[in-house]
Amino acid sequence: MGFFWGSSFFWSLLERFYALMTATVTVCHQMYKSIFGI
Repeated sequence: MGFFWGSSFFWSLLERFYALMTATVTVCHQMYKSIFGI
């Protein structure tokens, strides 16, 4: 049971990190598009 809670906490943390990275990449891409016109 402890392992289950540990892994579920790990996956929620990973999911949150992935969402943060995706948002960061999207924002950076928008900035690059506005600056370089890509």
